[in-house]
Amino acid sequence: MQARENNAESREDHAIQAAVFLNDCGYKWETGGIMENLRTSCSNEKVRAYHRKFYRPENLDIIICGEISIDRILDAVISVDDRAAATNYGFYERPWTGDVKLFDTYATTDVLFPAKNEDNGRLSITWKGPLLNDLEMEEAHSILWNYMISTSAAPLVKSLIDIPEPLCSSISHSTEDYPVTLVTVTFKGVKPEKHAEIREIAMQTLKETYQGSLDMTRLKNQIKNSIANFL
Repeated sequence: MQARENNAESREDHAIQAAVFLNDCGYKWETGGIMENLRTSCSNEKVRAYHRKFYRPENLDIIICGEISIDRILDAVISVDDRAAATNYGFYERPWTGDVKLFDTYATTDVLFPAKNEDNGRLSITWKGPLLNDLEMEEAHSILWNYMISTSAAPLVKSLIDIPEPLCSSISHSTEDYPVTLVTVTFKGVKPEKHAEIREIAMQTLKETYQGSLDMTRLKNQIKNSIANFL
């Protein structure tokens, strides 16, 4: 767990979550906990308190598999339901239902992680994406990012990799599904002193692509290939 916590991807993801979620919501925190907290502040009483707070009827699903008598199911469930009805669990605020406050200004964060050499750095840029339920716009974002980075003819590849002195070794993008999606583009094999230059060139390339015109033939072929690979 400690090794995973300290690798580049995990440290970067944790820093992004801490930066983009401004209020104390569940999305902000590491699911399995942080090793330092588990070692220094976790206790048996905290675990018991957690179970008392969340292991309750409002937070319960019953999954039944196979052929079984409905009467046997009802007999088992009713006895548990009667005990639950007789217990005072206190006020309950269902997790993940509160407001989520996202970042609204530009910010940068430096994150250190173990690496064999200093040329093995990373640069990630995160934007707010479409709403989670706007599937058409989310798919459009995915298509456009693939257009920007997926082949040697892609604008970001041409401006950052296929140059006499490449500024990075690879470019990828990912989307995290929160109430508002987060789109992250990651540049790998980056020297720390080149971060600002890469960021400037990347943003300028995006701006030029937006203000210019797309290669519709390449875009159509890309979509056809994606459909063929999916099928």
